Amino acid sequence: PQFQQLFVMFQNPVIGVLVGAVVTAVIQSSSASVGILQALSSTGAVTFGSALPIIMGQNIGTCITAILSSFGTTKNAKRTAAVHLYFNITGVVIFMAGFYGLNAIFDFPFVANVIDQKGIALVHTAFNVVATAILLPCAGLLEKMAMATIKDDKESEEFALLDTLLLNTPSIAVERSRTVVNEMAKTALNGFIKSTSSINSISDEFVNQIKQMEKTVDKYEDKLGTYLVQLTEQDMSSEDSHQVSKILHVINDFERISDYSVNVVNTAEEMLEKQVKFSDE
Repeated sequence: PQFQQLFVMFQNPVIGVLVGAVVTAVIQSSSASVGILQALSSTGAVTFGSALPIIMGQNIGTCITAILSSFGTTKNAKRTAAVHLYFNITGVVIFMAGFYGLNAIFDFPFVANVIDQKGIALVHTAFNVVATAILLPCAGLLEKMAMATIKDDKESEEFALLDTLLLNTPSIAVERSRTVVNEMAKTALNGFIKSTSSINSISDEFVNQIKQMEKTVDKYEDKLGTYLVQLTEQDMSSEDSHQVSKILHVINDFERISDYSVNVVNTAEEMLEKQVKFSDE
């Protein structure tokens, strides 16, 4: 009787969903929470009407595992967890709206019937199949929702390849570092070419642009240097170790080239102030 009174309360969709979500989030396993519900169904107190909201909540609560795993990782990992959460929440809303809407029209007689373990497994499976069938064509929308929630910033895009999780795979980490070094080289080269054009004409906006590029190169050196030092602590092949040593030397050279770009611009400013010009020859 006590179980029956408890599960009558769970027939309220909001309460049932909250209970299912909280229990699953606490134990961090939808399989375990479904197993608990199946065990309770053996008492004969669990009806279809009370089991459905709890099962829906379990599908929301299981997202906590992905969310916790995304802490301290890249933005794309966080977006993956967000997509998982949005998928399940949207699926629950659609599934429950459809079910309770039809129930209001047709008054399903089985809602008050006792549900067994097979019935719980069937409802759980039916929800995931239906939700996937409905939301799979909306994958682009879920992606936009995740991108809007976890927004990009310029620095994260520049250094997204330097994933610390890849340090355990040195060969991949080295290749990622080479890719980032190439971007650093392009920035340093672009800054130097621009700075040499300042000899004949210069403006405050131009100077700020060169100095901003120099700051970007400095960030590259800092991020790459830190990443590569961490990489040297891993077990690497002799080839990977040689590549890391080369990159560490190269980033120092690129940083100096960037500093020279600022020096050239400063000299151009001084020439402008003193009205000093190169002869045509």
